[in-house]
Amino acid sequence: MNKIKEMIMKDIGWKLLSVCIAVGLWFMVINIENPIENRNYTTQIKFENEEALAEQGLVITNLEELKDTNVTIKVRGERMALDRLSQYRNYIQATVDLKKATASAGNGEYVSLYIEVKLPSNAGDGFEIMSKDPAFVPVKVENLVSVERNVEAVVNGQAGSGYVVSKPVVTPETVKISGAESAVNMVNSVEAAVTIDSPDKDVTVNADLVAYDKDGNVVSGITFSQNQVKVKVGISKSKRVLVKATIQGTPAEGYTVENISCDPQYIDITGTDSVLQEISEITLPVVNVNGRTANVETVYDIDDILPENVKPKDGVESEIKVTVSISTETTKELIIDFSKINIEGKPAEGLQASFVPENVHLTIKGSKNAIDSVNESEITGTVNVDNLTEGTHVVEVEFNLPDGVSIVGGAYNAEVSVFGNSNNTTENNTEIPENTENTETEN
Repeated sequence: MNKIKEMIMKDIGWKLLSVCIAVGLWFMVINIENPIENRNYTTQIKFENEEALAEQGLVITNLEELKDTNVTIKVRGERMALDRLSQYRNYIQATVDLKKATASAGNGEYVSLYIEVKLPSNAGDGFEIMSKDPAFVPVKVENLVSVERNVEAVVNGQAGSGYVVSKPVVTPETVKISGAESAVNMVNSVEAAVTIDSPDKDVTVNADLVAYDKDGNVVSGITFSQNQVKVKVGISKSKRVLVKATIQGTPAEGYTVENISCDPQYIDITGTDSVLQEISEITLPVVNVNGRTANVETVYDIDDILPENVKPKDGVESEIKVTVSISTETTKELIIDFSKINIEGKPAEGLQASFVPENVHLTIKGSKNAIDSVNESEITGTVNVDNLTEGTHVVEVEFNLPDGVSIVGGAYNAEVSVFGNSNNTTENNTEIPENTENTETEN
């Protein structure tokens, strides 16, 4: 072991010097010889004059795909020259001039455009481009078109309980979209999305525009005349109220109003909380049925009737249809027992009132449906004898008739006897002639 170490360390200075001289001589040979070599360089393709292509009314539809395309350049030259070029490899350029795409290729055709490679001048000379891969790129050229499209606001989220989201207001309502003809034809909608972040407060945002096809997919390659629009979404209090119709006048002789209907019968309205609290129903203008012999139909626009700052809920039909059904009058005779007629009030002091307990023959009129709904056993009457003096009086009997039913002649009158306590029972129950005709109430 010592012998080996001794052999290595012997004349160590000369040995190191020899190695250095050998290395130096090797570099000298290399530099003197400077052989010719091939080297490959890779760079990304850049596309120029896209605006010039647009001026020709053309657009490249596959440009986004091509922008990540790399080209490999094979360079031949002296080793030292290639070494210099390698120091400037980041300045090697590969460009494609888009304005060379011809106008005749505007129908979705592919055009092969030449890739031009430029080596940096700072690298000097002593080398040349031998090849490039690829040498051409296929670009798909289409006609560039522009059209106006409506902007649809898409509202995400919900209003709080008792509140509704009003129809969004978009400003501007339309924008111009541009792109390849095939892409523009695919656009089914241009949408601006807005999110409700408060359950009871209006929302106003500048929303980005996105183009979608009929399947809800984003259509790429579309540009807009402006990338955003202003969207305002109102949040209002909501309330459901009754719609009420009224009539005036009287149908022709022998006819009667059978029914009054509103379609819809209820309507949802929106507005401020304080305003809605004052509204319990919506009363429509009166419908004139005077002299009518057939149904009357009238349509009202609820927007013209609602108070200021109140409007129908979005999606609610604004028209209200009122139908007044008019039919021929039907009469019916009822027999009401006097036991079902009550005496109200008190005659003059010290007096009593009575009438002979006989049946009342009452003729009523109305529509067939209304008359058919009358249950004779449920009809009762009332007479008021308040402050009547001694003697016989003709008073009106008020009956609890259903809506749409009235008494022929307008009223039914009966005679009531008012007497003192000294009168005998027979006198008190003096027979009252049957009132088969209606008489006027005494003044």
